[in-house]
Amino acid sequence: MRARERAALATLARVARALNAAGVRWAVGSSLMLFLRGATARFADVDLVIDRRDAQRAHAALCGALACRDLRF
Repeated sequence: MRARERAALATLARVARALNAAGVRWAVGSSLMLFLRGATARFADVDLVIDRRDAQRAHAALCGALACRDLRF
């Protein structure tokens, strides 16, 4: 695993803890999902799927865990 992928997974762990603590329904998708299931050797980026009803709660949780940007709903 490349350093960039290790860093992305470490960031995902922080994101997961924040979303789970806030009770947000979420999942990974695309190439990362395939990577985690062993279907591919690499992933390109981290795609998250978040329940629309949890969007504002997810935004607040992510702002607490990572740098926050203006986001409109």
